[in-house]
Amino acid sequence: MTAARIVINEIKGYHRFIKFLMVLVGAAAVASAVRFIFGLGATTNLSDGYPWGLWISFDVVTAVPLAAGYLLLGETGLYVTTPVIALLCLAAAWALVQEALRGRPAPVRHVTAALTVTLIATSPEHVDRLLVPMADAPAQLFTVLALFFILRAMHRLEDDRRLPVVPLVLGGACFAWAY
Repeated sequence: MTAARIVINEIKGYHRFIKFLMVLVGAAAVASAVRFIFGLGATTNLSDGYPWGLWISFDVVTAVPLAAGYLLLGETGLYVTTPVIALLCLAAAWALVQEALRGRPAPVRHVTAALTVTLIATSPEHVDRLLVPMADAPAQLFTVLALFFILRAMHRLEDDRRLPVVPLVLGGACFAWAY
């Protein structure tokens, strides 16, 4: 038996999620190779004629809530909108725990979610994001939302056996906006 046949037989026994992750890693490797071979312009669409490319849309989406607070209330608006975004992150963490423990009884889900939100809310990193305006609170929010949507897509894939396009697109968009 050849080495390629051994690897193929090994992969056949993997869960579909692991196979999906393997395809994702392969696509990332191809994108990285394109980036390093052809340069930054090929992957970001940046040029002298269109210097912003697609990156401006990601920057705008993550900074709009903070900018709106600053526009409406001045510097005080930053101190108002940053905690609101951090509280939205706690709500997203609650939803993420509910989705992760979907098959468990409701009291278990609620107690686990309450403990998770309490630990996040009292962590020094989260408190720092509440106190310092624009300290990556939107990145934290969109990261948690990305995990939530991707987990929801995986659960729907297991239930329906169809590719859940909307949660995957939302998860990818949130991941892009987070970083």
